[in-house]
Amino acid sequence: MARGMAAVDDRGARRQKVLVLEACYSASLELLWDLRGSVDAVVCAPGAISSPGLPWAQMLAGARGWLPEDGAGVAGALVERIPGDRGALSACDLSSLSQVHDSLRALSRFGLADMASAAAGAQSATAQAAAGQTLRQVCDAGELAGMFAACARTGELKAAAGQFERALEKLVIRRTCAGESSAQMRDRGAAGVTLHLPPALVKRAGPYVMASRLARSTGYEAFVQGYLEYCAGLVPGLGFAPPADRG
Repeated sequence: MARGMAAVDDRGARRQKVLVLEACYSASLELLWDLRGSVDAVVCAPGAISSPGLPWAQMLAGARGWLPEDGAGVAGALVERIPGDRGALSACDLSSLSQVHDSLRALSRFGLADMASAAAGAQSATAQAAAGQTLRQVCDAGELAGMFAACARTGELKAAAGQFERALEKLVIRRTCAGESSAQMRDRGAAGVTLHLPPALVKRAGPYVMASRLARSTGYEAFVQGYLEYCAGLVPGLGFAPPADRG
């Protein structure tokens, strides 16, 4: 998707202001990172979108009269017009992604250094995610940061979690959710965007490799590998292959 949009830019077309992703589980930080530079803002779903999908006629009714000029404003206005019964939706301003990237790098670094705390936080976040959705390999990024902060034994990890939470607040400018207001989502720490986090206690034949530029450039992939190894070590007989040497 990002390559296709970049190809359009290369042909001299105007940079896109907003992209609406009518797809379940599209509000992933990994995907948003790949879209940076191609579009200003994205409307996406952290969970499932109910059938029959988004009400485009309602969303765009009289659009010329009320749509703002900037991409983030358009994304926020569109989300406001979508009924909450279609599922959770987020309007994301991609100009904030560099802060998300840097804060995730710090969170991954200090999570590795304080793995006992980070693992406890990660397991709490995945349990919370599993209770509210069918896809078990993602969790809300804000809830993950909140759990890290709650479980942190070091000031560095707690500070990194807070920095990550603040970066997410700048990224997600508008949220909706069935039966829940933005304020209620904020109170429980939900950011409205997700991170990939696999189940911990599953036997694997080798290292866990993530096909994500964001995960590799921030060290989050190394954190996930360390997390899985740590959790495997807590269960006798589970075992885990050592991480591959990438040189």
